[in-house]
Amino acid sequence: MRDVDVVYLCEHIARELDVACAVKHLLAEKHGLSVEVLPIQTAGEWATKNLWPKIVAVPYSYRVDEYYNRSFLRRWPGVVVFNLAWEQLLYDAFVEEKMPSDVFAKRYVFHHAWGEFHKERLTNYGVDPERIFVNGQPAYGLYLPPYRNRFPSRADLAREHGLDPDKRWVLFPENYGWGFYPRLRIDTLLESGMPKQTIDNLVHFCRESVRIALSWCAKLARENDVEVIVRPRPATLLTDFQKVMADTIGEPPPGLHLLKEGSVREWILAGDTVFSSYSTTLIEAAVAGKRPFMIAPIPLVEELSADWYEHVEMVTTEEEFLAAAMDPQSAGITDRLEHWARATLLPSGDPIAGVAEILSRLADPELERPEIPTSDTFPDRHRAWKVRAAKGEPVWTRLAAAGHRMRFGFRKTFRGVLGSSEDAFILKERVVPDELKEWLDERDLFDSTEVERITAIWSEVIAAAKPRRT
Repeated sequence: MRDVDVVYLCEHIARELDVACAVKHLLAEKHGLSVEVLPIQTAGEWATKNLWPKIVAVPYSYRVDEYYNRSFLRRWPGVVVFNLAWEQLLYDAFVEEKMPSDVFAKRYVFHHAWGEFHKERLTNYGVDPERIFVNGQPAYGLYLPPYRNRFPSRADLAREHGLDPDKRWVLFPENYGWGFYPRLRIDTLLESGMPKQTIDNLVHFCRESVRIALSWCAKLARENDVEVIVRPRPATLLTDFQKVMADTIGEPPPGLHLLKEGSVREWILAGDTVFSSYSTTLIEAAVAGKRPFMIAPIPLVEELSADWYEHVEMVTTEEEFLAAAMDPQSAGITDRLEHWARATLLPSGDPIAGVAEILSRLADPELERPEIPTSDTFPDRHRAWKVRAAKGEPVWTRLAAAGHRMRFGFRKTFRGVLGSSEDAFILKERVVPDELKEWLDERDLFDSTEVERITAIWSEVIAAAKPRRT
């Protein structure tokens, strides 16, 4: 096995990989620490056989029976667990499920907080304040110098996608995920105990809202000399979104573009005006100095309410939308969302360098480490899946019912379900029905070559921003 200081796990490429690679560079350059960046979906089996880390940084940590703990905590005794906690701006109805819920998560894990609001929330759920680091939202740091210099320019995007850089660019990165969840995902949520009425409310709201929003975007493109860029959320299948768009507006007008390539970050930096639903993309746009509006053609359902909405300018009618898209000042736009975001979510300067600093502190061999939970605290999740198999359910049904984090397929988990270590790519071709193949294709997987490529870019960007010695 090879010693490494940090194993850094990523769940979603678009949300996390840039930050992970920038942190990797900073830890090596400033602190002399080694980092392996791996996709959480497939890391467990390989990492525990080949690496011996001091720290494992995970995208979430709510309880000891997260699937990755089954490998990591048993094979890496004494490892420090750092919860990057990539979901902190939570809808009211989902706070409970996103909070530490057992002794392991409350007393063993170190937690990353974007602001004092999350530290207070964690302490209310029993986390020791000494195990919480308030640092800011690292992905929002990518909109600040020098990190923003890494992304393609407006001219580059225009050439790549056939857009006119001289026209106004109106960006609509939608976030109506509940309107696109497959039946299997809904069934899994029902099995987990979510009330059917809640699910029905969310699905209806999202399906109705996205159709209205798309019709507004089509009218804007037909009647104005603009480029309207619609971006489905990363987890939504492009074919599913194309079908809804075709059913809603028919043939898209020339100025309306459905684009999923690249990150929403680069489009925000290149665009003029940003519209979205109840999405934190609006906060990102505000931090980037853009003009964000929340599209609200029908009233938000209670389950999706959140405190930060009070800082957002809303458009509730087609007329308001068209006016704001062409002349944001006509909507009386203010910068209160930007002020709130910088004060609340970027409280400590550079949050990317902050993550590197936290990890360097956790690598201190003198750091006090509580006793790791014993193996008998790990529930046998595989048992439930094998019961389903005994009942004769198709394998893809069993996979979906295993929990929503299985939607991309994990090699380690497939081994427990099928009794073999079939690679997910092969498995998809053999046992998954056609309607789910694209779903599995859009997993957030990457390899070491991609990590090294992005890390090298960050090395150049950060070095170029350093003041030159005279």
